[in-house]
Amino acid sequence: MKKIFTLIATAFCSATFAQVTNGGMEVWRTYTAGSTSLTAPNSWNTGDSIVFAMGPILCPTCTFVPQTFQNDTPHGGTYAAKLMSRDMGGSLGVAECEMTNTQISVNLTTFTETHSGGTPVTAKVDTVTAWIKYLPKGADSGIVNITAVLAGMAAGGGDSVVGMGMDISSASGNYVLSSPAYTKHTYVIEYTPGAVPDHIQIDFHTGFTSVLTDSTTMYVDDVSVHTMGATSVQLMHSTGVVCYPNPAGNTLHIQSASHQNTVAELYNVLGQRIATQPLTDYITEMNISNLSVGVYYVQLLDAGNKVIYNTRVVKQ
Repeated sequence: MKKIFTLIATAFCSATFAQVTNGGMEVWRTYTAGSTSLTAPNSWNTGDSIVFAMGPILCPTCTFVPQTFQNDTPHGGTYAAKLMSRDMGGSLGVAECEMTNTQISVNLTTFTETHSGGTPVTAKVDTVTAWIKYLPKGADSGIVNITAVLAGMAAGGGDSVVGMGMDISSASGNYVLSSPAYTKHTYVIEYTPGAVPDHIQIDFHTGFTSVLTDSTTMYVDDVSVHTMGATSVQLMHSTGVVCYPNPAGNTLHIQSASHQNTVAELYNVLGQRIATQPLTDYITEMNISNLSVGVYYVQLLDAGNKVIYNTRVVKQ
């Protein structure tokens, strides 16, 4: 049996749907991973737990350092979350920092990561907003993933994805680019027809591409979810791209009106590129039958190697 190492606990929120529990990052906790004392905002889980729990297994000679800090230069209130990519040395190198309102499980055989739970909801959430300040080093870019799910409803007992959030306040999609001041990001959630989620998953990453740089820093504050009379939002991405089904089985379909000279790249949660597929028609099929169950990221690049679309998909 494959070993699944559950590292972090699930977060809960209030029933008002206006504010993610501790979305203002005001309340913090101290906990121990291995023999190291770490800190994290209450109701949020961070990459430190993964690094300090799994790190010694992956790299016994690495030196592990904390990545999450309580910061006193917030957008509002008293504190914000400061997340940093840090160089752990050895074969592991630079590790990006993740902060999420979900429970994270890591398969120690395949080193694939899955998310479950999140903020409970009883109606469709139209938007998620967050205030982010991003100070990258080198060519780094961050990413934020917003997912609406039905918990435990996918094959094998995983969460079934019924909606995905897209940042309408940025021309770079869900990528987070350099921002020396706090900037409001608004993520509109697109749903499959007729779907109503029971959890919203919110996932911040200091880095995404294979170019991870030590000390890249992301500040996060004032995270909220919003409904507007429980009205659903059915929008196409501005690029006219759709990836389906999600979750996917053996085949992922990539639909793009502007497919000429466009290439799809598939990444795992470690930021490693694992597949490349040129788009050959309005709908291109990508064979993913050889992939392990888990979360992956798709990005499309134009002829100038510029990222024009990105999204998160689940392999079941």
